Amino acid sequence: MPALYRMPVFYLLVLVVGLAIGLNHVLSPRVEPDPSLAGPVEETPPPIRVATEADDRPPPDGILRTVDGLRRKVVVKDLAVVCRSDPGAPRATGPSLDYFSIRFLYGEQPDWCQVGPMGGPPEGWVPAGSVVEWDTRLMARPTARAGRPPLVIYRDESCL
Repeated sequence: MPALYRMPVFYLLVLVVGLAIGLNHVLSPRVEPDPSLAGPVEETPPPIRVATEADDRPPPDGILRTVDGLRRKVVVKDLAVVCRSDPGAPRATGPSLDYFSIRFLYGEQPDWCQVGPMGGPPEGWVPAGSVVEWDTRLMARPTARAGRPPLVIYRDESCL
């Protein structure tokens, strides 16, 4: 158990030290630099970024990026999507991906996407129609009110 009878002394000591530092800061003389001794100040504009061949290289973690530099992600939209070892290959490389799971995009080919977790390595290739690219900055997209009811309730899951 701490010695509670000593605590007020500690707080008083902290207050005295704080006051001493504050008074020293306020009362100490400030020396302003002589502007005549300084040379002309030239402000340089920030460098303009020009696209180079280095921009075409994949990032070190292997995850593809958007133009803004965000890691590209996809959401699995179909049930029982299984990663393949190669695009179009019949051999599966693991269990089926969870429905609505989020995976990072490691590669693209026509109609195929190479997906995997953030820490890598890529799990395999999935059909591009089985996933939807997810812009992480977009959480919801409002739709126009005209022509749609304010609330839709379905009787059971098969009606969806």
